[in-house]
Amino acid sequence: MNQMELKWHLVSTSGDAPSGLSGHSLSFLGNRLFLFGGLSSDGYSNDLFTFDEGMSSRIVNSCVS
Repeated sequence: MNQMELKWHLVSTSGDAPSGLSGHSLSFLGNRLFLFGGLSSDGYSNDLFTFDEGMSSRIVNSCVS
């Protein structure tokens, strides 16, 4: 979301993107977007995905035990 133009833009990413989830938590801090948990067709997830726009738009999956 470009907050100056109030428009959404598609960005290219690399890494493992999360599958479709519901009931997840999504937070934004600085240039980083954090997605935690949720429910998929495989059941509940406790994965933590990080999207960092300043680091080549890479998605990182950090499994939480």
